[in-house]
Order: sequence, then structure tokens, then C-alpha cells
Amino acid sequence: MQRIVLFIMILVVAISCKQEANTKFDVSGEIQNAHAQKIYLVERTLGSTQPIIVDSSNIFSDGSFHLKTIPKEESLYYIYLKEGERYVANVINDGASVKVNIDLNKSDFSVEGSPATSSLQQFLHEADNKWAEANKLRDQLNELQKSVGSDSMIFAINA
Repeated sequence: MQRIVLFIMILVVAISCKQEANTKFDVSGEIQNAHAQKIYLVERTLGSTQPIIVDSSNIFSDGSFHLKTIPKEESLYYIYLKEGERYVANVINDGASVKVNIDLNKSDFSVEGSPATSSLQQFLHEADNKWAEANKLRDQLNELQKSVGSDSMIFAINA
């Protein structure tokens, strides 16, 4: 009985490992207003300071591209253009296939097939808005501090 249980456990582990090894992550999409000829899929792993280029593709005349990799785990990937040295999008491999549409004249991109990427994109957008509000308040505070009037707010700030 113990041998059967051990055999079943080993079989389950072997099947799991085999299925994990065959999982591909495909990133396809279109990029508009790009002068670059080549696009890269770059992995940023936790604990590593160096990004790893895992795939590259030519950008076709219609702006379409296709990138793929076999990830070891769920990771954050960047889509990178060497010409112009810029990251144009980020994606998380929580799905097997992701479609990304990028317009370089805009500061945003659209993504389909990755709820985690959509959540990250929303978080980053909201964080950018909060930073913009904080910077605006900082600028207003700096202007108040430069004022020489007798306003009680200026007195409280300079005290």
C-alpha cells in the first residue's frame, strides 16, 4: 500500500513538473509611432538587479510584433525598444497569452489577457496622479514660504 501511495505521489510530481516546463508565455500586439526595428521582452526577477532579455522580434511594417518565453514563475516583464533606449510597457505573465497595444505618442498602453497587468497599470496611474497632487502641494507650500506677507499660514509655516 505504501509503495502505491509513493508511486502515485512521484507520478503526480513528475506530471506537474512536465506541465510547468511546457507553459509558454506569448506577448503579441501592435506598436504605433515607433521608429525602432526591433522590440525586446525583458524579464525583471525578484532578487536580481540585472534585467534579462528573454526574446526579441522584428517590428513588422504594420507595427505588429510577437514575443515569447517559457517562464519559471510569475514575473514582471518589460517591453523594450533599443532605439530610443526606452521601456514602453510592462506585463505580468498571469495568463498564457497577452495582447498589448502601444502608441508611443501617448504615455499609456492597453493590455488584454492579463488581469494582473491591468491592475498594475491602474495602480501606477493612480500613484502618478497622487505624486502629481503632492508635487502641486509642495509647489504651493514653497510659494507660501517665499511670501513676505503677514498671513497666519505663512507665519505657521516659517515658525
